[in-house]
Amino acid sequence: MSWRTLLITVAGIFFTLLFLNQAPLPYLWIWLMWLGFATLGATRAGNSTVRAVYFNAGVVVACFLCLEVYALIEEQSATISDRNYARGYRSAHPHLGYGPNKGVMVDASLVVNRQTVYDVSYTINATGQRIGPLTLQPGEDCILFFGGSFAFGEGLHDDETLPWRVGELTGLATINFGFHGYGPHQMLSAIQNGVVEEAATCKPIAAIYWTLPDHVFRAAGYKLWDADGPRYILGPDGQALRAGTFADAITATDRALRKLRAKLDLSAAYRRFIGRYSGYEDEDIAIFLAVIAASRNELKARYPEIEFSVLFWDAPEDAINARLQAGIEAIPTRVYRVSASIPDLAVNRDAYTLAYDGHPTAATNEKLANYVVQEILAVPATHGTRALAMPLNPETAVQQNVPRQVKRPR
Repeated sequence: MSWRTLLITVAGIFFTLLFLNQAPLPYLWIWLMWLGFATLGATRAGNSTVRAVYFNAGVVVACFLCLEVYALIEEQSATISDRNYARGYRSAHPHLGYGPNKGVMVDASLVVNRQTVYDVSYTINATGQRIGPLTLQPGEDCILFFGGSFAFGEGLHDDETLPWRVGELTGLATINFGFHGYGPHQMLSAIQNGVVEEAATCKPIAAIYWTLPDHVFRAAGYKLWDADGPRYILGPDGQALRAGTFADAITATDRALRKLRAKLDLSAAYRRFIGRYSGYEDEDIAIFLAVIAASRNELKARYPEIEFSVLFWDAPEDAINARLQAGIEAIPTRVYRVSASIPDLAVNRDAYTLAYDGHPTAATNEKLANYVVQEILAVPATHGTRALAMPLNPETAVQQNVPRQVKRPR
């Protein structure tokens, strides 16, 4: 190997790693860089054999570059985005893997192509849940919500989340146990380890778990952000058994492969032609369903009068959605499809989700709140007569010892 080839190789590896960790659309820059190096090598080669090697390498790189450009154009993701959360927003949790810090108000924003998609604040109460509109009263009826970022209300103000709107419509206190990236395993662990009991100083009469197909992969431990999340396996009787955390079952090889896949996911061509987690394994689905069943049973054991329901985001309408819904119904658990409230959800999803983001809009939650109240809870809307749990004015919130944190890059 000549000194020129060695220098090109070392420089290429260095800038490849730099682009993967720092650059927007990293693979676009990576393939452009390698194409430039191949061209440089071909023009400076000392003999025809080396020149041919550089030329053929350049052709291969050019093909990858074309695929990347095509994929970017097709998915219309050739955008520069900046998603920010406040520093100190979340930390490790002994039972859930991670969670928000207690008693804080933090800023969150998403900027795409220099246009602000959202710029909101998340207020977390003293027990670690996003606030609802009504204060909890010992012995009075309340409603529990579980789920991921949909239930939490990513990209929305405190008073635009589904739990908040349901609380206002019913006049019942709501507790929002949802958080970014959570799945059913966090719900079950929260119930089993006293997280729910600590927060629910009221009388829970209903629990609603908002789910979508991606939660299958979360419960199986495929998500890099949830390495320390609670892990459940199937016992001999098919029931969910706690087996430490996902990190306990991951080998060094598994960890390396997951990190590699995370880097490959940054490529539009990889996402387009290979995909992220496209295969639903029977065992993963069985664990997902078993965890939901265990959550229902654990809640019924603690709160005999509680009604447990599942709100299912059923877009797109496909075979896996139908299979998961049927599986949940067979637990047995009541399943309510989001499309029952929003019939055109599958064909007009962009109208109901935040641009460049995919999470439900405030208007979508408004529709769903009315559906939840009428169909799932079957209680008359009172529009809330009790005092707000916390004012929406940020300055007032600060005066009530909820520290407002400075927005910084995540």
